[in-house]
Amino acid sequence: MDKYNLKKMKWGDPDEKMIQRMKSHTSLIDTSFEQIDILEPPANDSEITRSEIALVKKALNALSDDERKFAILADENMIKLFKSTAVSNGLSFNEKYFNDLLKQLSSLALSLKFKYNRPRPHQIAKHLGIEFQDLDLPTSRTPSYPSGHAFQSSVIANILSSIYPKFERVFKNLADRISLSRIQAGAHFPSDISSGIDAANLIEPYVRILYDSSEDRSEYDLRSITRDFLQHD
Repeated sequence: MDKYNLKKMKWGDPDEKMIQRMKSHTSLIDTSFEQIDILEPPANDSEITRSEIALVKKALNALSDDERKFAILADENMIKLFKSTAVSNGLSFNEKYFNDLLKQLSSLALSLKFKYNRPRPHQIAKHLGIEFQDLDLPTSRTPSYPSGHAFQSSVIANILSSIYPKFERVFKNLADRISLSRIQAGAHFPSDISSGIDAANLIEPYVRILYDSSEDRSEYDLRSITRDFLQHD
């Protein structure tokens, strides 16, 4: 493959299941992927991309057993990690709400991914003749940009932080660790991660916080009222 074809390389085309996912209704998110204005990814043939591949390969080579286990767990069940963190800090956690939100965020993320259709690191590395063996996680079989895990975990951390402000650093540290695990697994470029976080911050005002539990809802309402009072005092 010549340099021209490298520049034009895409991850690939969506299958029917992916197309249906992108058409899913996002009742908890009052915006669409077209309104999420993030930067274009670095060009496939750029020095930035080449340097990013080197960083990803270095992270892969340094991957410990514990980091591998975490990357797999974050890939399989991100919500379990957030629930465990909330419960261990004595906080309530509406699992149904966050599972529903995760699915809807996944739909938006997939639409964004196919908007840019960036190849995964292993695809570009192969063309460049760079030896590269990622963890081949199930969720890495889509375009690379932006990172869905960085996007989803950052939105969830933002929402939990708005409900439990004292634990903002706890939840955002978890989101950061989940995001980092995607680089360590060889699934993403660093710029995929930063763009996912940017997208999360852009849609935060449009995410509807709904809880079935009156205890959860009243706690959030009390915090909202308190913040509004302090802001207008």
